[in-house]
Amino acid sequence: MSETSARDLPPNPDYGQSQYIRSLIITTPEANRIRLGMEDTEHAFQIDFVHDGQKVTDVVGRWERHPMSGCAGAAGALSVMIGCPLSGDLLAISRYANKQQQCSHLFDMFCFAVAHAWHQREDRRYDVIIPDSPTGLLPITVKMNGSVVLQLAVKDFQYIVEPERFGGVRWNRGFSQWAKENLPETESEYAFIAQRGLFVALARRLDFSNTLGKPAALSGPPAGACYMAQPERRGESYRVGTARDLSQAAEEELLRFVD
Repeated sequence: MSETSARDLPPNPDYGQSQYIRSLIITTPEANRIRLGMEDTEHAFQIDFVHDGQKVTDVVGRWERHPMSGCAGAAGALSVMIGCPLSGDLLAISRYANKQQQCSHLFDMFCFAVAHAWHQREDRRYDVIIPDSPTGLLPITVKMNGSVVLQLAVKDFQYIVEPERFGGVRWNRGFSQWAKENLPETESEYAFIAQRGLFVALARRLDFSNTLGKPAALSGPPAGACYMAQPERRGESYRVGTARDLSQAAEEELLRFVD
């Protein structure tokens, strides 16, 4: 296989028989300290940050699992977010640093937790459930504290066709800005975590079984897309065998690593 992306991998013969689950929990262990844990098939991590009510004053990330060897240092890269102002605007938070120098998953969930802190919300758990859909009409369910808060349907793996108010918008092109301009703030946050989960869920359509231990360039993000994919790391990075099948996992089996 030449220098390509994961799109050139063969199809997963088992796609259509399972589902993708992403779970995250956000707590306040003590005043002005936020803790987020996130787990899905490929990723598991914890982020702790401290704030003074106005800005982030310290942040520590810790991996439990990551897909590529070159991802390891990305937890420490979050330190550039020290000084980031608290805000309820996810896009504004994300502009504080260059996302391409970050792990997309760590960075997005950190931004989500900063908005949580700005709103001074109580502890919450979110679950994103995306069943396999060989027909191309993909159902997505977002739960908060066990209750369904958003349900979407994605057609042809690209267009959000349900609910109707989403108007067939593409989930993977300008969606964050569209959500900010067209959805109530809380619903746009639910849509944000649904979209971030969908990026990983769609990878289930591909067969990664023959990529373990092989260069990241054969099955990972395009060059320059994230922390791992920067030139100084991508060439030495390889896929590690830490993926976990969560499709049948009970709620209490996820996020056990979170302190």
